[in-house]
Amino acid sequence: MMDERVHPLNPHADDTDSVRSSKLFASDDNESLRSSVSGMESCLLKKPRAAPGSYVIQIPKDQIYRLPPPENAHLFDAYTRRGKRSARTARRCCCCCVSRRCLVRTSCALALVLLALATAAGVLYFVSRPRLPAYNVDSISIRGFNLTGSINPEIDLAVRADNRNKKIGIDYRGGGTASVAYSSVALAGGGAWPAFYQGTGNVTVVAMALKGSGVRLPDGAIGALRGQRARGRVPLEIGAEVPVRARLGSITSWAFKVRVKCDVVVDDMGSNAKVVSESCRASAAWR
Repeated sequence: MMDERVHPLNPHADDTDSVRSSKLFASDDNESLRSSVSGMESCLLKKPRAAPGSYVIQIPKDQIYRLPPPENAHLFDAYTRRGKRSARTARRCCCCCVSRRCLVRTSCALALVLLALATAAGVLYFVSRPRLPAYNVDSISIRGFNLTGSINPEIDLAVRADNRNKKIGIDYRGGGTASVAYSSVALAGGGAWPAFYQGTGNVTVVAMALKGSGVRLPDGAIGALRGQRARGRVPLEIGAEVPVRARLGSITSWAFKVRVKCDVVVDDMGSNAKVVSESCRASAAWR
């Protein structure tokens, strides 16, 4: 009797199944391994979640510093005070610069104004050619003069004023004074220069009455006066000071004073005295 042998249809079926099962198990192991690895990676790479209302700040290790030592606080205070002083100094310097700028600008403005005034004055001067009037003693009369004791002379003085300007008028303000002296001793004074306007090219004779009281001449002056009267040449000193203003069309200057000094020689010290010679000088005084 022949042995019955059963042969599978696919002799490699068992091997194929075993391979499949091994592959299946291997794939299951790989999947589990992959899942575990991916889970670990997700756990490692997953960022921590911050709680509501809080923040998480990640600082690199190379930027983490230690707390400064306590002595640095004193240095910080010192540097802070130094900075404040520097700021105050800078502000002061700035204020000084501003004040200097203001001073420079003011000086420049004043210089420009003065330059403009000087230019205008120069133009007016060359256009008008101002000149002071010419003054001369027209006549003199002396009364009450004697050589015994004290004297109370009365002198009538007439002064001739000639305005030589062609474009400028002279406005006499009045209240001027005049005096007559002999050998520096005042004989009579007072008087009053009248107020009037003197046009261009005008000539006016101004009369004034001068008086003296209790005048005493030194003994040497009396002896000299007697000899001069005998020769008919008595020197006298006449002075006047008058406030005036100049006018050029509608332009009027500020008030100034005209001072007149005359050296006069008369033939006698009486009422009929005559002027033998004279020399008068006029000058302007702003005070």
